[in-house]
Amino acid sequence: MARLSTRVCSLFTDNSITHLRARKIFTFVDFLREDPEKLVKICHLSYPEIMMIRRNLISHYSAFPKTGLDAYHELLLHSALIPFGVSCLDNILDGGLLTGTLTELYGSSSNGKTQICFAITANVILNLKQKVHYIDTKGGFSGKRMKDILEKSGSSRERVEEALQNVIVTSVKSINELLSFLHYIKGSLNQDNIDGIWTRLIIIDSLPALFYQFIGEASNQGLGFMNNLAAILRCIAIENRLAFLLVNLANKGSENEDELTDPTPRVITASFTPITSLRPALGNYWFHVPNLRLLVRKNVTSNEVEVVVTKSSYVQLGKRCKFHLHETAIKSV
Repeated sequence: MARLSTRVCSLFTDNSITHLRARKIFTFVDFLREDPEKLVKICHLSYPEIMMIRRNLISHYSAFPKTGLDAYHELLLHSALIPFGVSCLDNILDGGLLTGTLTELYGSSSNGKTQICFAITANVILNLKQKVHYIDTKGGFSGKRMKDILEKSGSSRERVEEALQNVIVTSVKSINELLSFLHYIKGSLNQDNIDGIWTRLIIIDSLPALFYQFIGEASNQGLGFMNNLAAILRCIAIENRLAFLLVNLANKGSENEDELTDPTPRVITASFTPITSLRPALGNYWFHVPNLRLLVRKNVTSNEVEVVVTKSSYVQLGKRCKFHLHETAIKSV
């Protein structure tokens, strides 16, 4: 809540602010609640000046109503879909990641989650010509690999170099560093817009590396950090109209719990790990944080990967696609 000061209105003087504080009138709400005639005596201002200050405060700090149609049009104006650039994956997601939401990729180690992150990064910086913040917690980001992916698309050297400038890589080693960085960019994100280039995607690869140190602790410190992280992620995503892509590992959980997240028939094959035996890491609290959750599982006998929608508020559960992973490309089956 804004406190009264000489910067709030030019009619305020240091003496009037001092007199108001002596009467326990500290904020603009306190000022508006007070009788105008009483304020005339406190501030030593005329009645019209007091009413002018009231009007200025109301115009600057009040919430003005708007119709549902206006709110809907504003939502459409600031919402967008961020495609992965992988046709089968974009098809099951009805176009890609929705801005203002949190999406989680989870699966066992070395299943292709980072490769998918690289694919959507390349598509955003090359084809959409927008910025991507890539937050690396494992030291696994490779500039050369990203450059090879861009060159594989057939783009010119100049276009590849221009696209690489739109990837901002930040390395963090602890949850404190991650939270500090997110709070830092929260107020400055998209303010330095140049030629219509906005930050549309933030990738965190990956989260478990930051929370494993809290496993087994008697205190709830890790849960507190997780609650703080969920709040700041949602805030940044909604205020800046961007999408978050979060990488998580998968643990083996109870079958009853997993059946709640995947309504598809239980299919046990020798090639893929059963969906019902995999559950995202980070515990029950984090289980309900992402808006969209995608299970990534790899064929144990080939480089074929399957992505399954296991949680979503806008995509049908159980939708899936398969593709082949290559070092510099993802090809649909």
